[in-house]
Amino acid sequence: MLNTAVLLLTVVVGALVYQLVTDKDFLTGRNEPWCATVEEEPFCSIGYVEEVLHNQTGRTLFQNNCAQCHDFHAVIVGPPLYGVMERHPKEWVYSFVLNSSKMVEDKDSAAITVFKEYAKQQMPAFAFSRADLDSLFDYINAQPNIFPVAAMD
Repeated sequence: MLNTAVLLLTVVVGALVYQLVTDKDFLTGRNEPWCATVEEEPFCSIGYVEEVLHNQTGRTLFQNNCAQCHDFHAVIVGPPLYGVMERHPKEWVYSFVLNSSKMVEDKDSAAITVFKEYAKQQMPAFAFSRADLDSLFDYINAQPNIFPVAAMD
């Protein structure tokens, strides 16, 4: 009886150790399904990793249209895109991507500030659909923060 219990415990512990060693997402829980409410709409994900990897539309849009001038965390020509939705309202960002020149002409103060801050480099207008913009910014927002801000006391 004792030998059976020891054997069973060894198998369970061995399986757990194997899982921990071979699957880093097991520890972080980043691969667990989750649901939330986003802008009053239910939103479910099969898991963070799958969501990022399967957003090929957003990734392709970023690589083909944005990566020449933007990085997620560093200034290239334009501003870094990580956290852009926290710095500006979503509709403002979408309008800016679609036609930043018009926003500057219309004397939008935030657009003028961005224009001046980045050496008056005008971003080209894009003919993205709303779905394209959603996919693009889902991809951008899914990128990890490599410069986490420490909590201030």
